[in-house]
Amino acid sequence: MDGNRTYAGYVCVRNKVFICGGTNTEGKVVCPKIKMPRDAWMIEPSKVETQEDRLLGKGAFSEVYVGFVSGRIPLFEISRNIEVHLHSNSKKDVVEVAVKRLQGHATDRDREDFYREIEIMKRLEYNLHIVSMYGYVPSKFVPLMILEYCKLGDILKSLTDNEENFKSGAIGIREITSFAWQVCDGMSYVASKDIVHRDLAARNVLLTKSHKAKIADFGLAIKSDESDQVARGLLPLKWTAPEAFTNFDFSSKRQRPYQDIASSDLVNYLREGNRLPKPELCPDEMYELMEKCWNMNPEDRLSFDELKSEISKCLLMITNYYGYLEAHEDSDSDNLSDIYPVSTTLE
Repeated sequence: MDGNRTYAGYVCVRNKVFICGGTNTEGKVVCPKIKMPRDAWMIEPSKVETQEDRLLGKGAFSEVYVGFVSGRIPLFEISRNIEVHLHSNSKKDVVEVAVKRLQGHATDRDREDFYREIEIMKRLEYNLHIVSMYGYVPSKFVPLMILEYCKLGDILKSLTDNEENFKSGAIGIREITSFAWQVCDGMSYVASKDIVHRDLAARNVLLTKSHKAKIADFGLAIKSDESDQVARGLLPLKWTAPEAFTNFDFSSKRQRPYQDIASSDLVNYLREGNRLPKPELCPDEMYELMEKCWNMNPEDRLSFDELKSEISKCLLMITNYYGYLEAHEDSDSDNLSDIYPVSTTLE
């Protein structure tokens, strides 16, 4: 990024983001001290550097960039998970992260929702198959959420880019099945925290350089006991259970993707009993699990724990192994064909 850029709420100076109050009538940057409630998850603005030329993704109200954090990482101090502490001991003084922030046209409601997502991430804290929040930078204008960086991007793009390899057998069904197990493991943890994601889709599952699948983007997530008023709003219709369309009835058993058809036709299509046909190369056992997840009665659908168990059986049949993918932290390979499922170790 060349030069400096000033936005409402912060200023970028050589790719570094500083919280500020905008500019005065003379065009000079004004950075008053902003009184914000302090908690253990907060990170000082001066410790965060955002790479403006490395955009990872962009939504209707937010955008995500690659960035760096220097000094303390709140998650490493807060979490009691042994893997977090082992991971923190190997970290350097500067950590590469993903920085999520609101766009300039964000409204007060958008900021309220952004802080609600921060509270959801605090509640989730850490799981191997969840994109962790390292901390956040509070601001009355443009708050920043500091997240774990997953170098390989989302599974949807990875599979699309490697479609020919998959069809030719270079990427096997065992890898795809293992991804499914990992997602179920993460969602089982989410459900245990009484959180409903509401936007579970391949585009929101990211891959680390060690080929771990991690669930991301909790922007639409709610606590299972939150009111209808909180739940109402924009929803990913094609990925939402039928009962949520009319009753705003959400639970962990309503987090399964549905068919890619026109939104205007989806409700009637599902009520008539139509479902996604079995994909090419999909094992019969996996398709049977998919059908169980699409049952019109939510009580007849499998829980994520039940799905984990059933997918483990499928992995045993396919490879004589089960669980998630072996981590190769020292591997520079970005190829899905270099991964393979092994038995579960640390959860």
